[in-house]
Amino acid sequence: MGKSNDLVMTAARGYDWPQIRAYANSLVRTGFRGTRLVLVQDITPTARQNLLDLGFVLVEFNINGQLLPNSADSVIRLGQSGRYAPAAEFLKYQDFRYVIWADVRDVIFQTDPSLWLENHLSPSKLIGCTEGMRIDGEYYNDNWLRQVSHPNLAVYETARHHAICCSGTIAGEAAVMRDLLCEMNHILTTSLHQPDYAGGLTPCLDQGVWNYLRYTKYKDITRNPDWSEGFCATVNWYIVHRWTRDPVPEFKDGVFYPRGKSEPFCLVHQYDRDKIWAAAVEQRYA
Repeated sequence: MGKSNDLVMTAARGYDWPQIRAYANSLVRTGFRGTRLVLVQDITPTARQNLLDLGFVLVEFNINGQLLPNSADSVIRLGQSGRYAPAAEFLKYQDFRYVIWADVRDVIFQTDPSLWLENHLSPSKLIGCTEGMRIDGEYYNDNWLRQVSHPNLAVYETARHHAICCSGTIAGEAAVMRDLLCEMNHILTTSLHQPDYAGGLTPCLDQGVWNYLRYTKYKDITRNPDWSEGFCATVNWYIVHRWTRDPVPEFKDGVFYPRGKSEPFCLVHQYDRDKIWAAAVEQRYA
């Protein structure tokens, strides 16, 4: 089978190989045939070489704001600071079908994300991966949304009653993903400080921005799959407080499954909050 026209992308800044290994090895093992892209800044030589050996494309991002030609080691050098600017900039010059945007340190892939999107995305354009609870049920996410919504508190009061969507795992059609990443970068760089609950000024965070956009501009083209559908288990709040509105995952032999299902989750996020889970995952993808 040939290469697919899909993209999985992440960002790694200041990381060594152990912090990237599970993500990289797990994605390769799924048989994903698209482009595996990592935005990199100041990663170690070992991490860089191992990613290249596994067939990843590396995009160097810095503070110069200059797009440079390809270098001999398959590294594209791309300007801008922060991960959303180079991600959006990269997508301006590409023509993909699906884009999967994920964190790197605490995400693993268990099945090919392209296949899941082929079978389950349409007619939606974007996928929001929930954290198993509502925005108004968790202080930090509620506050982040309020900051981004300011001064339009009517938007805040409506959106906060929906599920938390994690900014560390977003997927969808490439053109819409490009537009979303541009929007997120724009808000993060032009609305850096908004009032918090205490009346002070704090920076807007990307998860607040994503939830704001999810339930405003993109609300009619985005859906949040149940965990039972098997796309992504975002398990932090389940591990920390056993909070979830979805069936909790089953964990067997280093693999995460939706409750009562034989097909594993496509992605698992935040598994490292549980020491037993983290050790098993690290062993599986070492």
